[in-house]
Parts: sequence; structure tokens; C-alpha cells
Amino acid sequence: MPITIDGLDELSTLLTEETARTAKRYLLRVAQPAADVVIDEMKQTAPEMTQRLEEGIGSQSRFTNGDQTNLTITIGPAWETFWGAFQEFGSSTYPAQHWMERAWESSKDKALSVFATEATAMLMDLERKK
Repeated sequence: MPITIDGLDELSTLLTEETARTAKRYLLRVAQPAADVVIDEMKQTAPEMTQRLEEGIGSQSRFTNGDQTNLTITIGPAWETFWGAFQEFGSSTYPAQHWMERAWESSKDKALSVFATEATAMLMDLERKK
């Protein structure tokens, strides 16, 4: 379920004045705390078949688009705990539990708030750096 955040034009302008590597590092510093909020909630709602599922929840970040300007963060169970996806979506013999969806719904407002707070702090740091 992708989220697109608009209205960060001032931050985008400041980041274009940095090297690509520095800009990406700043964006990752903003996005990771927000992803951690969702990860923590997923760990709370993960089915209790085994503790390994909780340990396998994490995130992956990558920059996409031709000019590497879109940051995509994927959150969920790692490949080693692939059965977490079966518990989320179900299978032919097992009903869907939607535990990741419930985690997202209960944590999305906090995650977006953390993202906005981190982005504001980074914007202030970049302005002071000038």
C-alpha cells in the first residue's frame, strides 16, 4: 500500500543543492524512524505461531525512478519468514488474518507524524548549514 507525501518542496529544493549521496542519506534518516513505528506495530500484531516471525520483520529501502529520486521502503516479513505473508493473505487451506494491514492501520498516523517531525528537523539542520 504505497504512500505518496506531497508538500515538501522546500526540503526538495535544499536537497538538490547537496550531492546525490548526501541527499539520499538525509532522506533515509528521515524515513527510517517512520518505518520503525510500523515495524514495531507489526511485531505486536504478528501471529504467535512462533517467535521467529517477529524477529523476521524489517524494512528494505531503495531509490527508484530514472534519476533515483523516489524512495521506496518495503516493510514486512523477510524471506526467511515467508509464511508471514501466508498468514496475512491466506492460502487455499488457511484463512487470511490481515495482521500487517491491522498494524498499518493502527500506526500510519504516528508514522506520518514521525516522518513530518524528522523532515522538519532535517530541514532546519540544512538551513542552519547554509
